[in-house]
Amino acid sequence: MSSNDEQNKEIKKDQKIESSLQEEANKNETDKKETGKNETDKNETNKIETDKTDKAKKENDNAEDNDANEKKDIEVATDSGIDENKKVKRSKIWKIVRVALIIVLIGVIVYEGIGIYTDQKEYEQASEEYEEIEDSYVVFKGGVQEEASLPYPDLDINHNSLRIINDAYVGWLYFPAMDISYPVVKERYIDEFLRVTFDGKHNTAGSIFMDIASNEDFRGMSDFVFGHNMRNGSMFGSLKELYLSDEDLLKSNDSVFVYTDEYIFQYKVFAYYNTRVGSDAYQLVETEEEYDEFLSYIQSHTAYKIPDDIDFSQYPSLLTLSTCSGKSGSGNRFVVHTVKVGAWKVTD
Repeated sequence: MSSNDEQNKEIKKDQKIESSLQEEANKNETDKKETGKNETDKNETNKIETDKTDKAKKENDNAEDNDANEKKDIEVATDSGIDENKKVKRSKIWKIVRVALIIVLIGVIVYEGIGIYTDQKEYEQASEEYEEIEDSYVVFKGGVQEEASLPYPDLDINHNSLRIINDAYVGWLYFPAMDISYPVVKERYIDEFLRVTFDGKHNTAGSIFMDIASNEDFRGMSDFVFGHNMRNGSMFGSLKELYLSDEDLLKSNDSVFVYTDEYIFQYKVFAYYNTRVGSDAYQLVETEEEYDEFLSYIQSHTAYKIPDDIDFSQYPSLLTLSTCSGKSGSGNRFVVHTVKVGAWKVTD
């Protein structure tokens, strides 16, 4: 073989090696590109996956937020619904309360109206009864006569007929200044005549009566006579004018007269005031010591100046007129104290 052949052979060999190396390089480049592409694709895939994950997470977060907001809205709506229900319930309750109050008010008005009507009816019936009794059994012969004649109002009273109507009858009470003129009965048990008229009818006006502890002959050291404070001024209803009026109603005539079978008694008003049930204004007086204590109590409570010309040293009989004061059932009372200043034996 010639040297040229060998040289050509060497060249071809070198070219072949070079070609192999080039192919290897190209392959490596291709692999590199492929690897880069794969890496890029992988990164891109990872990015896409990451984006998807982020998006999913975001969507999940949004969904959770939406759920939370929805829940909150539901809670708010529920609370609003509850509040609304409460408002509706309260409104219904107040409506029921208002209706109930209106019904109660109407009931009270009707009850009071019936009570007023009934009372008024009974007042009229009692007034008619006592007027008829007075017209039938009492004759006013005139006023107080001249001193030389009669020092008291001349009343002709049929005591026997009055006692036939009511065997508890003890005398006739006449208080000119207050226009009080009634038969007096003495109770045999407490409150016997509180709601019973003189002729025995049940009526809120009741009777003018002596209490069970008083002397039926009006000769006790301290006797008591009771009467209702009627709205129409009947019974002892006019007594309140003594403290309500600005005038001195006793200025012209401060006397109270009691007519019995045997005597005509004259009493003089010396004190009056408001008091309470059970106060010492109603204390029992049976001894001179108790009389002095009672008189001292009256002096410290009276709203009326005790006249200076009254002599209590001989312990003259006292007569107290008592009636209710203020609202019924309040326990308030108004008393008028009188002292006996004259007595005349009744002659045929």
